[in-house]
Amino acid sequence: MLAISDISLIDTSLMVSQFITDAKEWDVMKPKELVDDVHLQLILATHIPSSTIPNSVCWGLSENGDFSTKTATWAAHELDIKNSSSWEYKWTWHLDLMPKLKVFLWQLYHASLPTRGTLLKRGLQIDPIYTLCNANIEDMEHLFLRCHAT
Repeated sequence: MLAISDISLIDTSLMVSQFITDAKEWDVMKPKELVDDVHLQLILATHIPSSTIPNSVCWGLSENGDFSTKTATWAAHELDIKNSSSWEYKWTWHLDLMPKLKVFLWQLYHASLPTRGTLLKRGLQIDPIYTLCNANIEDMEHLFLRCHAT
């Protein structure tokens, strides 16, 4: 077994397949030369697939296997993208508008415009009062309906 000082001597071109016999079993002697008994047991406990399909890289959270920021965002927020319904305002992304207006519409539809009330809920230390009327917390309802209706 190699000592830690011998790590630089390890051949980095080694592939896992070089440690597997033609009978699809681990060649116990090869990894034994490189790792301690605890790690060897972990290696030997790893199932070797019998399929001849070549490995490929795919993103398991999308239907086509391609990575997207959408699926990564859903994963980061621990949302179930596979059981979600299609967004009814999806057509807004196809409008002939400036991107910042499309984002504004998305925020509007999702009730996530960065109003003072929303920013306060997200932890920013700001005065939430709407500055034009100085009466209520600035939220979407007040911003678009109440304050300007009076």
